[in-house]
Amino acid sequence: MASQKTKSSVKISPGAVVCDESEIIGDVTIGTRTVIHPKAKIIAEDGPIIIGENNIIEELACIINKAPATASPGSPQAVMIIGNNNVFEVGSCILHRNLNINKNIE
Repeated sequence: MASQKTKSSVKISPGAVVCDESEIIGDVTIGTRTVIHPKAKIIAEDGPIIIGENNIIEELACIINKAPATASPGSPQAVMIIGNNNVFEVGSCILHRNLNINKNIE
């Protein structure tokens, strides 16, 4: 599982591969056949993250669910949804709340 365990609720589906050297914080769901490489960061700071099936999250990639600076305090948490068949290449970073299928993020 993840090397960082700070009040995390990480759900890993059967068939997913998550390296011990990855950092996963918060309410994160990882779909089947998704691979998370060492040093990747997935941080559900301001709401849950749901990662679909058959994704590849490479080294040093980061996925962060963080509220925009314009969000008012106490506003409801938004869910970040990563669809299926996406590739997050080395060093890429995503803060967008919804990502459809078949994307290659550099």
